[in-house]
Order: sequence, then structure tokens, then C-alpha cells
Amino acid sequence: MWLLAAGGATALQWGLSAVGVLSPSLIVGDPAVRGVALVLVGAYQLSPLKDACLTYCESPATFFLSRWRDGTHGALVMGAQHGLYCVGCCWPAMALMVAAGAMSTAWMAGVTLYTLSEMYVPEVRRVTRAAGTLMIVAGSMSLLSGG
Repeated sequence: MWLLAAGGATALQWGLSAVGVLSPSLIVGDPAVRGVALVLVGAYQLSPLKDACLTYCESPATFFLSRWRDGTHGALVMGAQHGLYCVGCCWPAMALMVAAGAMSTAWMAGVTLYTLSEMYVPEVRRVTRAAGTLMIVAGSMSLLSGG
């Protein structure tokens, strides 16, 4: 699933670069595009779909026990299903990196720690909601100010 997600992200990156939305350093230069991206990612952080993905991601053993399928084909199906939930948890963080232009190692490490704590520390879900709200506010400010 992550390979498919990476392929889709790469295609999107190429497309955005081709139309001039991304700079050569992979930063979204257009404040309107950046604002829309932040609002969409923030809204997703507050959505029931994000909650569902986190529920399955934080407890893979429960997921596999409740959806067990025998054999190699069954293992592939279970892995693909669980992989979709994992992509569902983490794609907003990846999108945020591009939208904010924060492609540094330090930012990536910080987002990785946040994502891991979000998945494995249920109390962090309050932070997920706060982060979503902050992204919506920041995106809206970017849209209203034009930069």
C-alpha cells in the first residue's frame, strides 16, 4: 500500500511541478494552493475516517484477529487492508510536509514522532484534533491574506 501511495504522491508531485505549483525545492509557492491543502488536511484530521484509521493502526493485532484469513492470499488481503488504514493515518503528515515546505530532516523527524505517538498513545488524539484545527486556521489565514 505504501508503494502505491508513494507512486501516487510522486505522480502528483510531477504534475504540480509541471504546472508550476511546486518550486524546484518542492515547496508549494502559491499561497492559495497551500491554504487549500492545509484546510483539507486539517479537516481530515478532524474526520471520522481519520479516527477509524487510527483505531486499526494503533492495534494491528486486534485488526488481524478480527479479520483473519487463511493462506497466502488471505495474508495479502489482510496486509493490503491494514496498509490502507496505515496510509489513511499518515497521508496528512506527508501532505503537510509538501504544503508547508518543511522538507528538512528535523521537520521529518518531528512529524514522525508525532505520527508514532498519535498511533500508539491514545491520549494524543486530543492533540490530533488541536493540530487539525490549527491547520484549518493556518490554511484559512493563508487563503485570506494571499500569502
